[in-house]
Amino acid sequence: MARILVIDDEANIRMMLRMALEKDGHTVAQAGDGPDGLDKFGDGSAWDLVLLDQRMPGMEGLEVLRQI
Repeated sequence: MARILVIDDEANIRMMLRMALEKDGHTVAQAGDGPDGLDKFGDGSAWDLVLLDQRMPGMEGLEVLRQI
């Protein structure tokens, strides 16, 4: 199964994605904003997939994607 990082500023979306993905056997971690997502992403070796919100306050998803 996949190791998935969900980066989204909306807690309810993170929760629903986590619940659905974990039900299918995936391991899921969550981040509530871009900087936290980058910290959790690290060098990327721990993740198979990142689900990233495009519009977030502070640091938008496209900036997070550039830094990833």
